[in-house]
Amino acid sequence: MNLFSLENASYYSKKKERLLLDNLKATFPADKISFIFGNNSQEKSLLTALLGGLDLFNTGSLRYQGENLTAETLANYRKDQVAIYLTDYLGLSKQSLVKNLLIYRQVVEKNFDKVSCYEYLAKFGITKEQANQSFQKQESLVLKRYALARLLVRKPQIIVANDLLDDLPEDLQADFIDYLHEEMKQRQLTIIITSSHQQLAKYADEYWGLNHGKLVFIGEKTNVFQKL
Repeated sequence: MNLFSLENASYYSKKKERLLLDNLKATFPADKISFIFGNNSQEKSLLTALLGGLDLFNTGSLRYQGENLTAETLANYRKDQVAIYLTDYLGLSKQSLVKNLLIYRQVVEKNFDKVSCYEYLAKFGITKEQANQSFQKQESLVLKRYALARLLVRKPQIIVANDLLDDLPEDLQADFIDYLHEEMKQRQLTIIITSSHQQLAKYADEYWGLNHGKLVFIGEKTNVFQKL
């Protein structure tokens, strides 16, 4: 079932002097992991933010379940439907991981307590000692584990993650994909991951390219390697 799509969506710089994302058209299916490959970090971050409902496209639309997302529906979309990963969008940098996750989860489940939070983080290899430290004191691998935990904790229908697998060792990349696949099978998720590393294509079901503001479908897993 296809629930999530871009319809002629464009985005300009603040003063509308420069076109940043140009007439994007895409449908992202449930039950598949879609990768978007691109070398421009600004484009990838911007597209992630827009798919995650942090802003609206200037023209065209982002559609979910057949409806255009609007200024009036964005807040509920962010709260109930989508989870995003951006390096600068993990939480309050001076607060502990457990405190940040508690705040994030309690938006949708008030009864989620600190004990539950520690237990949940432990499933992703984060110890209680690490959970009690702030973002500023964490190693990069711990932050990536936390990012994965945060993506899944509200049980969203859509996950959009910018460079989630980049710079991870291969065994940890595979572990992350296993987590995502398991959740996807259980709840028919739409999962979109951006990356600059095309070798990560082995983990995806379909592939897109993002270049000079244009989004182009490359192919599915069965035939993509002939086109890359």
